[in-house]
Amino acid sequence: MTPDANASPDVVTLGEVMVRLSPPYDVPLEAAAALRPDTGGSEFGMAGALARLGTHVAWVSKLPDSPPGRLIYHAGCLHGIDMSYVVWAPLARNGRGGPPRQGSGSSPSARTGLYFVEYLRERGRITVRYDRERSAVTELAADEVQWPIFRSAKLVHLSGITPALSGSCAELVQRAVAEAKAGGAAVSFDLNYRSLLWPPQQARRALEPLLSSATLLIATRTDLLTVFGITGEPQTLAREVRRRFGCEVAAITLGPDGAIVWDGARLYEWVGVPCEEVDRFVAGDCFAAGLIDGFLRGDLELGVKRGGAMAALKHTIPGDMFWADEGDISRVRPGGAGPWSAP
Repeated sequence: MTPDANASPDVVTLGEVMVRLSPPYDVPLEAAAALRPDTGGSEFGMAGALARLGTHVAWVSKLPDSPPGRLIYHAGCLHGIDMSYVVWAPLARNGRGGPPRQGSGSSPSARTGLYFVEYLRERGRITVRYDRERSAVTELAADEVQWPIFRSAKLVHLSGITPALSGSCAELVQRAVAEAKAGGAAVSFDLNYRSLLWPPQQARRALEPLLSSATLLIATRTDLLTVFGITGEPQTLAREVRRRFGCEVAAITLGPDGAIVWDGARLYEWVGVPCEEVDRFVAGDCFAAGLIDGFLRGDLELGVKRGGAMAALKHTIPGDMFWADEGDISRVRPGGAGPWSAP
């Protein structure tokens, strides 16, 4: 779907995208003769998956005017993300971003973050290495962001990764929540704890106030234990998260066991779908996209089914983006009768 340039986005998200570099499967990074480039980022991956469901979703960030920055920009456009609110370093080319002009120059400090993913399946190991310090998004200033779109959106989606990047990024996330609330927009927040970015105690102090402002809160049971010390069976976790943070909807993702969603009146469950894992990155963000789609439609049951199916599909797709459509999603069928049952 190509976003309508004259329409306000229904969903707005804010975050970083890195260029992901991966050697072939089962080839150690130091032995690789070639690396596959891709785009990688939690909010960006969610936006791409949600755009494929037909939602007008905008991604807000800052990119350097460089080949890696343009790679990210064009990847977003390819997946149907509204990239018109991207700020280009050192300056936006026009009032709504737009593709940069080659040869226009850029700040020497502006850079795109990198991360390296090494899949050694024979050794049962996935290794991630970041090179993202001082990436362009950490230079994004509040006065460069077009805040009215956060107020006019139906939903603003954020994650616990962005506040970990820098003090200024943490302030931007706080501002995004405040703007969404001022405009009456729902806020979805994915806890998304990253131990390579900050320790649990620091994450807890920074994220607790943000989670308490969420309408829709998504977390893995592992992250809830690590950051907040919350334990229990999945149903207990969902109820405790909703009680503790005051969110309207609490979603607990359970890896291969699926997900549990509790809205205070009904418990929704997705049973995991067995699949051969090719690449698990951004599977949780694909679940978030499906859940958000259902939430916006007023149909959480549909959202849980779509999100679960999209997460399962993502495990079979290499890279960090969701290369699938409605037809692919409808063919993912966990046990039981009906259109979602196993073939």
